[in-house]
Amino acid sequence: MRSKRVFITARLVLLLLSSYSSSVASFVCPSRQTFAAASASRLVMSSSSSSSSSTSSSTTTTTSTTSSLASDYAILIRQKYGYEIVWELHSLSQWDDTREALCELSAPNNDQLRMRNGSTIPAVCSLSCQWSLADLPLDQNSNIVGKSWSIDVSTMGEVDEIVPMELICILGRIMVQSAASEIAKIMTEGEMVNTLLRVTLQLLDGSRICQQIHLSNLCDNASGEEAGVRQLFASLNSQYADLELVDMVNDAGLVLGALPRSYIHTWNILHRGSGILVSKDKDVFQAVKQGAALPEVYVHQRTSSKRIFPSLYDMFVGGVSCHGEDSRLTAAREVAEELGLRRALDIMLDSKQQPQDLEEEVKDKLVNPLSEPLFQCTVCTSYNRCVVFVFTYTACDGERITWQDEEVAWGDYVPYSVVEQSAASSIDRLVESGVWPGKDFRIINDTKRSISDKQLAVNSEVASKYYCADTWDYVPDGLLVWKAWNSFLSGIVSNPSSSSSL
Repeated sequence: MRSKRVFITARLVLLLLSSYSSSVASFVCPSRQTFAAASASRLVMSSSSSSSSSTSSSTTTTTSTTSSLASDYAILIRQKYGYEIVWELHSLSQWDDTREALCELSAPNNDQLRMRNGSTIPAVCSLSCQWSLADLPLDQNSNIVGKSWSIDVSTMGEVDEIVPMELICILGRIMVQSAASEIAKIMTEGEMVNTLLRVTLQLLDGSRICQQIHLSNLCDNASGEEAGVRQLFASLNSQYADLELVDMVNDAGLVLGALPRSYIHTWNILHRGSGILVSKDKDVFQAVKQGAALPEVYVHQRTSSKRIFPSLYDMFVGGVSCHGEDSRLTAAREVAEELGLRRALDIMLDSKQQPQDLEEEVKDKLVNPLSEPLFQCTVCTSYNRCVVFVFTYTACDGERITWQDEEVAWGDYVPYSVVEQSAASSIDRLVESGVWPGKDFRIINDTKRSISDKQLAVNSEVASKYYCADTWDYVPDGLLVWKAWNSFLSGIVSNPSSSSSL
């Protein structure tokens, strides 16, 4: 009996040492793959981020930094190559512009860039998420049946007095998902199923709770990743736990973790979505590149009964990406839901069921009217923070736009020049009234126009039809994306060889 116990103990020690050494090696030399946020179904932390190093007499500690936004705070995210992630919450009042805060916190040497009048901006509070190998789970016969990791989230600073406890609890659960993703990087698919996470989290009253979640339920879509996310948030608010999940992202649009959609709006958390410019018969982006006459683009007016932005106009169709949803699929879904243009969505859904060796004539019929993602921009307002992936959709003659009467009061294809001029007038009015959410309100640089007058030309009959377009007031979020669209076109026209997609 004693020899059996000695054998089991020795076996445990050897496996612990083996796991620890392989884990350390994986974290000291982390993968630097860059994942497109448009197709981020797994959580990522440090891709396309900046790095800094500090060397002591015997060891080197390397960290990667990114940033994000929630409520009144810019979040500096430091991932230490070991077993810890630190989120520092900095008051946005220290910056003149929210996007400026994102850029500064993510930039190289951000300790210097965060200086104001010679002093560093202090963090209001910090959250630390640490993880480590725990006791190995055994079956009733004392055989090792998997691995077990402990994940602990703690806080430092003025919690509850300055930073609301609910926000701390939400961010802590996002950090757990990031930690689980890091653990999954050193696991095989089979090991993930048998790996148990023992998660210690805070509750609204300040007490702490310990939850046990299988790693595969947080990092493996095939096994129902949503189940683990919902389990994390059930202890915070059981009513929200069953709501639609949306991804919180960093400044690059990379996924940090998922949370119930209601929290996104309540705390104005940075997330991701898609915006689509719809044109008729001809792709507007390709027309700009080729110097051809520009097609009409679709503009619609919201109904007066809408809770948000009643009666305002918009030149984009768009919406929020669901948890794990590819941004292009989001775009196809939104165009289908809002305008009844289903061709892109049907093609994308059908293509998943089509054999790889399709005949060329069949492939030609499957040409998608929805472009690849052209660029991304970050929209930051007092009510919405979103990394938007922008697309174009080319409607053909056979496609008929249909909308819900309770959503849209009017819509039509409008000459591009009319949209350009009416958008500029709308921005001017917002600037004059002091409510323009953007920092730079000039849409077009007079010294370097991206579109020629010839491309914008319309006849007098069309011009008279839209004589009142200058009075159109657009949704501010749409205007911010429109401004980014024009900046993007300026770069393409000045450098035609540059890539047109992400």
